[in-house]
Amino acid sequence: MKKKIFILMSVTVLSVTVLCGFTFNKDAVLKSYEFSSEEESVQDEDYDGEDYDEENYDEEEYDEEKLTFYVGEQVFAESLIPDFEEVIVTFEDGSESKIYNTAGTYTETLSILDDSGEMESDEISFEVVEDTEAPIFYGVKNRTGYVGDEIDYLKNVTADDNKDGDLTDKIVVDSSNVDLQTVGKYEATYTVTDSSGNTETKKITVTVKKDEPPKLIVVKKRNVYVNGKINYLKGVKAIDKKDGKLTNKIVVDSSNVDLTKAGTYQVTYSVTDSSGNTTEKTAKIIVKQQKKKSDAKEEKKSSKSNKIKIKKNK
Repeated sequence: MKKKIFILMSVTVLSVTVLCGFTFNKDAVLKSYEFSSEEESVQDEDYDGEDYDEENYDEEEYDEEKLTFYVGEQVFAESLIPDFEEVIVTFEDGSESKIYNTAGTYTETLSILDDSGEMESDEISFEVVEDTEAPIFYGVKNRTGYVGDEIDYLKNVTADDNKDGDLTDKIVVDSSNVDLQTVGKYEATYTVTDSSGNTETKKITVTVKKDEPPKLIVVKKRNVYVNGKINYLKGVKAIDKKDGKLTNKIVVDSSNVDLTKAGTYQVTYSVTDSSGNTTEKTAKIIVKQQKKKSDAKEEKKSSKSNKIKIKKNK
């Protein structure tokens, strides 16, 4: 009988606690073994999380990144423990670096001296593998040149290697089959080899074109009054297939033009490209005598009179 009353009182206290909004403390409130066990079983049923196994978690989730180096590469002791700062790291024999000429797994003991003068030892394992990856070219493309020109095959071309880094200065170009004196298409070959003996080769097509003179566009005829001014370059252009726009290279010879006398004169335009090809054209300059005001009035009256006569005839 006493046991039943005790359980009832415990439930009553729990109810009051929940209704009043107090924080529920299992250890302080629950005095009955039967009630406490029930509460624990309820918590177990409501728990949706996964069981945590510290030992298994460590084994499955923690995977230390392995250090890897290439055969023939210089391995520095400090590179084996990159997370350490302000320390001096050497191999056990006192050397700062080593070269491994055989692939495999190596374990080395490192001596670590910190800034307080304390020396510690650490054992590190790492992999040494063969380098079988060839360098990579960048900027290699077909080239176009003109008869008599030189071609810069290495312009904007680079080479990079996974082990050696920049190998641009190791690029070899074989253009022995290219004839820059004859129009046609030829083949050139790029080659680069890294320190491990891996070679990359690329072929391109070299097109040799005929170098044509520039194209010159001029105004064939210009009119100007006596003592007037004239812009000889207005509307004049020069374009070259190789050099592009050459308008600023145009030369005008107007030495035969006399702007003080009425008449028809000739002006000469010429332009030369970088290969020495020259294009020349001529144009007419017509210098007119400006009419007097009296003559202009008479001409105007005459024009009106003709219009009236035409109307009467209709």
